[in-house]
Amino acid sequence: RRSSDLGGQHLAGVGSLAHNETLTQKFIAANRDQRMRDLYMDDFANWFAAGGNLFVPYSFCGRYSQWGCWGLKERLDQPDTTAPKFQAVAAAAEAYA
Repeated sequence: RRSSDLGGQHLAGVGSLAHNETLTQKFIAANRDQRMRDLYMDDFANWFAAGGNLFVPYSFCGRYSQWGCWGLKERLDQPDTTAPKFQAVAAAAEAYA
């Protein structure tokens, strides 16, 4: 049973696909999609149901690129309403506090 973890989703092309612009744009679009909030909420629910305690998202803010979409937000001034991963973390912090 783990009591803490560092994580989040990871979508990025590997090998020759790392340079596939179409794939990169699909992964970026997935991270911007409101359904990503739902996936994160499911992940948090499963984490805490399995006995997890502290969950630390990997990165608060970072530009999305072919190397991944690590940040909960893409930039510091990004509105919360356009940052589904940030929304999920905020909701989980309230729900599981």
